[in-house]
Amino acid sequence: MTERRRIHNDNAGMEEDLDQPLSEAELAKISCDISKWEVKAFYLGLTAVQIENIRRNNHDYEMQKIAMLIAWANNVGSEATLRNLRKVLREEDKKDSLVESILSIENKHTRHSEL
Repeated sequence: MTERRRIHNDNAGMEEDLDQPLSEAELAKISCDISKWEVKAFYLGLTAVQIENIRRNNHDYEMQKIAMLIAWANNVGSEATLRNLRKVLREEDKKDSLVESILSIENKHTRHSEL
């Protein structure tokens, strides 16, 4: 499946690949680019209990990230696709950006009111 994903050149094939369930090896590769995995875990629908179990059962931070993605994949089954993962993580990034924008505006207002 991984090889098939890499060698598709036509757009239709690439779109199909986005909807194929991700393998554990692919999830492990994706995990390398994840930061703040606990926050992303909530956006991916993991429960606080699942997150705590991941922390307890995996002492290495990199393994925690992999375990988080595997738990997500187990929760959503055949919906554990690149398209769905990308969609959730993009939403999380937008919310992070929104929070940063709000804080920036609040800081400007606070500084302005102090003058």
